[in-house]
Amino acid sequence: MKHSCLIPVLVLALVPAARAQKPELDPVSSALAEPAAPVWDEAQGRLKVVYGTEMLFEGTLQVRATENEEFRAVKPGEVLFAPAVTTGERTDQSWSFEAAPGSGVGELQLSGDVHTSAEGLAAEMRGAAQQRFPLVRTSVGQSRNLRNDAIYDRHWDWLLSAKGGTTRIAQAKRNADAQSFHLETRGPALELDFAPLWMQRHRNLPEYRPWTYRVFKDSVSGWCSWWAYRDTIDSKKLESVADALAAQHMNEFGLKWLQIDDGYQTGKGLPSGWLEWNQKFEGGAEATADLIQKRGFRPGIWVYSAFSDADYAREHADWFVHDAQGALVKGPWVDFGLDANVQAALDAVVKPTYRGLKKLGFGYVKVDSLRHLLYDAYNHAIPALAKEGATPQATLRKYLEAVRKALGGETYLLACWGVLPEVIGVADGCRLGGDGFGPATLQQYNSWNGLVWRNDPDHCDVMPSWKEVAGKGDAAIAEARKESILRPTLASMAGAVLMLSDPAEVYADPRNLEGAKRALPVLFSVPGQTYDFDARKTDALLAGKRTNILSGKDPSPIDADQQGTLAPWWLQEIDRSFEHWNVLARFDTAGKGLAESDVRFEDLGLEPEPEYLVYEFWSKRLVPVARSGFRAPAAEQGATQVFAIREKLDHPQLLSTSRHISQGAVELSELAWNPGTLALEGVSDLIAGDPYEVTVFVPKGWKAKNSRIGVSETETRIDGDLARFSLLPAISQKMFWTISFEKP
Repeated sequence: MKHSCLIPVLVLALVPAARAQKPELDPVSSALAEPAAPVWDEAQGRLKVVYGTEMLFEGTLQVRATENEEFRAVKPGEVLFAPAVTTGERTDQSWSFEAAPGSGVGELQLSGDVHTSAEGLAAEMRGAAQQRFPLVRTSVGQSRNLRNDAIYDRHWDWLLSAKGGTTRIAQAKRNADAQSFHLETRGPALELDFAPLWMQRHRNLPEYRPWTYRVFKDSVSGWCSWWAYRDTIDSKKLESVADALAAQHMNEFGLKWLQIDDGYQTGKGLPSGWLEWNQKFEGGAEATADLIQKRGFRPGIWVYSAFSDADYAREHADWFVHDAQGALVKGPWVDFGLDANVQAALDAVVKPTYRGLKKLGFGYVKVDSLRHLLYDAYNHAIPALAKEGATPQATLRKYLEAVRKALGGETYLLACWGVLPEVIGVADGCRLGGDGFGPATLQQYNSWNGLVWRNDPDHCDVMPSWKEVAGKGDAAIAEARKESILRPTLASMAGAVLMLSDPAEVYADPRNLEGAKRALPVLFSVPGQTYDFDARKTDALLAGKRTNILSGKDPSPIDADQQGTLAPWWLQEIDRSFEHWNVLARFDTAGKGLAESDVRFEDLGLEPEPEYLVYEFWSKRLVPVARSGFRAPAAEQGATQVFAIREKLDHPQLLSTSRHISQGAVELSELAWNPGTLALEGVSDLIAGDPYEVTVFVPKGWKAKNSRIGVSETETRIDGDLARFSLLPAISQKMFWTISFEKP
């Protein structure tokens, strides 16, 4: 096994500062690219693994002959320890244990603590659990799911996973800089696998250097003009949309941005063309930004990275890329490719554009056609770029780095379109597919979201058939309105970017915004799985099959648009200081209705011992539960179901709230059962004009007495095992509420 004598010196200097995420510290070029060092103490039955100078794992091995016995300390000679390591382009390590022949040992148990940075998380490797019950898992906060068999440290980009047995992982300690997880795995033979630089090298993302940047964690949501109006957007249409959304208090629900797309610009790539707007926008960019801000939103903007001013390109030919014959590269969509390796080109074209947009107040910037800049320009200038010591990929990255520097780190930067690993660490988000809402893209890269960047499924028009049904009666509109529930709910469950894009008249009816209101804000989540639900695209990337292509011709698997059957279930685990619960959703994306379906708690990765309560958000119904699971009821064509799954307690407990599909994760800041007064007490952030309902489960033998919101008593409605109370707040405010009970 190869170990560098430089490890102690280098890592001792690296560790404290790197945890503060200083970009100049690079584990790839340091000793952290070396294998970890295991030490097996057979006499004590202890395994220690050091990575750099940090203790990665320390644990104890115990054994037993049969299941009827207690685990005991291992004796010398009873167990065989086999360390293995391969190095090269990527390092793989394993540390395995098995019973020695004739030892009589039937089962082994390894338990210990895994130490990570503050960005460590528990997740699952693809295995039998996913075969039994396929789903996409995300976690808001730390995960306790029993399907977890791996720990990933995003900051250091390493993965430790357990094989061969039944594994339990729980968070043990946490502070601002580090945390530890308790790992216990048992079986007839055990193995720990360790993969340094997991995403960067094992998953072929060379630009992934998570120690240099943090993922954008705020809810990324708003409205985009493109799908609603294409390039016919103007100030009057924008004002109509802004007024309609403001009238529904959508900014308070979490809809932040109003983003202007194609249709405002006057030029062909020069800064003046992006900063001096056409006559459709009275008052220009300044007046438009002001209009958006006065309605309570934040201004966002679209910019095209293509350059089409032929006269300027010929005049400054050395600022643009050339083909092998020395001619300017001119391709579809992009026309001329600005050479980002030429500082004068960046200074004259890129920096003034984005500095100007930042000064105007645009804090959300979508840079489009980056795929075309790479494929249709830079990929056709490989020999010329090579003379500059550059590659197409590095040139694209340098282009976007100049954009980022001009905008500053606080601006949300969206790379568009198609999956672009070249921009990892520079862009905050990436639009994963072509135009139009792309639910399949969210499951094709679900293991990237919240770690690499924020996944963007493109515009979420909540009423895609509006033009067809408008004026055709309430029944037709009601049927079309099902999409207004499904689409934003799916994006929110995925932790994705959620940008609405409908014409203003859609938002005039508040019923069309109900789905968006309940899906906003999007809770920041990390993957619960180390793999993608439909992994064909990421497998193709891992295999190096991403090709240099011309637009529209033979796209490689990673760049092709949506494919594959959509995930039948999405599970979001929510960890709050007052409670830990799960939200399970399913969607009729096929438009054929939802059949009854048995759901086993074990398949979801929930603890087997507690009893559970299950409540469906949209139908407002308590679902009958058996000890082992529940039956998701059938639902009509186009339906969406969202089930809150909570451990059943021995006293009245919160079951659901109406504010958000998470059913308590957004608006509740405090929640507690008061055993002295026999009251359930909470503090909720309420939105003016939005009816708020709290649903409480009342066990047998208990009776609801009264409920109060603030200082006022309110009506408590009894519905079988449920007690509900509601109010319509006149103003947006934080409100204390309590519901009292008695036990005759």
